Amino acid sequence: MPVYPEAPVESGSLHVFGMQVHPFQPEFMLQLIERTVSAQQKAVIANLNLHALCLGLKHAWFRDFINRAQYVYSDGESVRWAARILEQPVPVKVGFTRWIWDLAGFCAEKKYRFFLLGGKQGVAEEAAAKFTAKYPALIIAGTQQGYFKHEGAENIRVIEKINQARPDVVVVAFGMPHQEQWIADAWPFIERGVYLPGGGVLDYAAGRVPAAPAWMIQWHLEWLFRVWKDPGRLAERYAKEAPVFFKALACEKWRQIFTLPQPQKVPPESSSGKF
Repeated sequence: MPVYPEAPVESGSLHVFGMQVHPFQPEFMLQLIERTVSAQQKAVIANLNLHALCLGLKHAWFRDFINRAQYVYSDGESVRWAARILEQPVPVKVGFTRWIWDLAGFCAEKKYRFFLLGGKQGVAEEAAAKFTAKYPALIIAGTQQGYFKHEGAENIRVIEKINQARPDVVVVAFGMPHQEQWIADAWPFIERGVYLPGGGVLDYAAGRVPAAPAWMIQWHLEWLFRVWKDPGRLAERYAKEAPVFFKALACEKWRQIFTLPQPQKVPPESSSGKF
């Protein structure tokens, strides 16, 4: 099968710490998926949150991945806080653990082939069963657990399995930054599809991890619920990353306030009156 060309990067993004993020409504992502599939192209729809911002500040390859993605949405309040403080359009937060159900319904409506990659043994299959129970018309192109060697012969077999399934949409749920690294490394060999890195989204869809109550989501406290449910991993991460985020934000705001715009240089006129 031929390798589809990359779709163009969507315009209209703003930048936080040198990384792009698009401020549009989630419906725009569905339109992008439809355009990409119809044009026989391939694309990445990435996301930014606190963890991603800190990874981008530390690793040039991660910043490059975000900036090469065709579309980047905000999946964290920190991105919205930064945009507000830096006087940029505030992007809509898209919680992928909830929006994935809209994505599955859209794929069912369009007859798109949906591939689920990630999670422990059985998680992708359980998520697929939940999706098809709600959307019987949904075509599950395939599933694959995420605990395989991400290099060598086993990795090649997984890429071949995905290509042979001819997916239109692929959810890659290894956790950040492993999923982004895998997509970047596999991208030259990936033939088709719109790829969405999704962290623990399949665990949520399968029902193995409980979702935050609606009132906490409404009050932007979903992160606190996650810390409460997984304090050993997330409390330590947030304690390390929050100071990095606020320091970077303060430096960015300082530069914004005290960096004066450079005067436009006018080239000197030649003796003939022409440039």
